[in-house]
Amino acid sequence: MRQMKSVLILENYRFGKSYLRKAKEMGYETILATYHKEDEVDLHDRPFIDHYVQIDIENFEATVDKIVEYYNDVPFDGALAGHVFLMPQVAAITDRLELPSFGYEAACNATYKDLTRKLVKEAGLFPYDYYEIQSMDDLKHNQDNFNYPCIMKPVDGFASINIFKTNSFDELRNNYFEHLNNIQYGSLGKSFSPKVLVEEFINGSEYSVESVVEEGKVTILAITEKVSDPELNHIEIGHIIPASNLDRDQDNQLRKFVEEVHKAIGVKTGVTHTEVKIDGNRFGLMEINPRVGGGYIADMLGKVIGKDMYSIVIDNCIGRKLMAGHEPKGHAYIRFIRSPKAGKLVDIKGVDSVTSLPEIQITENRYDIGSEIKNWNDNRSRVFAYVGFHDSDVEYLKTVMSEAEKKVKIVIE
Repeated sequence: MRQMKSVLILENYRFGKSYLRKAKEMGYETILATYHKEDEVDLHDRPFIDHYVQIDIENFEATVDKIVEYYNDVPFDGALAGHVFLMPQVAAITDRLELPSFGYEAACNATYKDLTRKLVKEAGLFPYDYYEIQSMDDLKHNQDNFNYPCIMKPVDGFASINIFKTNSFDELRNNYFEHLNNIQYGSLGKSFSPKVLVEEFINGSEYSVESVVEEGKVTILAITEKVSDPELNHIEIGHIIPASNLDRDQDNQLRKFVEEVHKAIGVKTGVTHTEVKIDGNRFGLMEINPRVGGGYIADMLGKVIGKDMYSIVIDNCIGRKLMAGHEPKGHAYIRFIRSPKAGKLVDIKGVDSVTSLPEIQITENRYDIGSEIKNWNDNRSRVFAYVGFHDSDVEYLKTVMSEAEKKVKIVIE
């Protein structure tokens, strides 16, 4: 009889690498399902992999069938997506095998923003106008319906790629043309859909809500305050956990709103990252993601609540219940330093000065020196990151982070 718990990870990208390491640390067996040949798997990941299965990641049905068949020989207790857009595949697998599951339908509802919008609109949770655009003809047909400024976003996008704030139809048309010419993501055969949403620009402060869902019951771990680029509003340049600018009523109302969004989407079991703007007395859902938050949110949240977030994700995927006692204590703040322009990264000056600050516990050079920074207008322009912690005073931490930013200079040629 099998004693050790086992977790399957679909692809070893940023999230997948963290899951592999944490699962082994927790004493679980790991299975990596990937399109790579076994001898092509990242050398740094190999010590954390017990079993390997090669799949055709670009073929949805073949991937699901292969892993379901593999389960008969090498059973596992749960599965996780190693990249942000692979949750529908994982949910299809866990549904078929009757394992703890986000639910395939819910995973699609959360992954594809047109489905998200439809469901929350029907539930009375999205009081804004939006339009689904599938072609340039669609765009022209609806041009008299748009109010400016508005936002254009891919229905299956992530990392703020191909998101544009526009102030006129000419801008919108040019942005859509740019999207159509930039739909190749470049990893795992992913191409973005030509279909986009055009919707009202929602004013207000933005937050993300980090939640664990167990058989439909939503437990909110923390609310994250977003800091956006002052010029490119869709690019996040900072996160503060827990949010420092919500009063008690706003906090309670936001939590209730997020619980209602989960019901509308139909989430069964999983971890979610829900992005919301508070616009006066209205709540504007940006998106709900069937995964833990990126941009070091998982690491920051773990520090603040005193429980490793990746451990929570892994236990959740095998059906283990979340223990009580995860109220935030202290504060965490990450800042991202963006490239000033597209070009070749020559140097990142001032890193040692930031690292020497006692409040700064994590720093990351997100690109190697010599790399080409091509995508200046989305999250891929974030070249350097640093994370600070303080056990009580968030305003002091904000000052430290602001002073640290002045020490860093990104050199591009």
